[in-house]
Amino acid sequence: MQMRQTNAAFHILDQLIDSPQADASLLLSVASAYAQLQQGSKLEAVLEKLVKVSPDSPEAWYDLASTRAQIGKTNEALAALGKALELSTQRLTKQPSARDLKKNAATNQSFLALRGLAEFQKLVGMR
Repeated sequence: MQMRQTNAAFHILDQLIDSPQADASLLLSVASAYAQLQQGSKLEAVLEKLVKVSPDSPEAWYDLASTRAQIGKTNEALAALGKALELSTQRLTKQPSARDLKKNAATNQSFLALRGLAEFQKLVGMR
């Protein structure tokens, strides 16, 4: 990427996420690269794989919801956000000092396009 060979970089990143050995740490690194490159659809694909590798991670689902909201996939974003908030609530009962994703979602600019939706308001407790 530093050499401005983005096609080659994308090819390498795609190979990394398709690897059977791709773990959560690797997927997070690739997701970070795609986020920096503003590659929403590629970022979504990595995050979809991440939630399969780490299905109990509220942050993985939250990041997937945020990405989907930003690329205009409203229904898919709401579904992923619902899962993220469910997992976050479960975690808070065991770890009260953990990050509260519901509070974060209410003010997160990534969800700006969803804020007027009744389903979003219900999810984050605005109703």
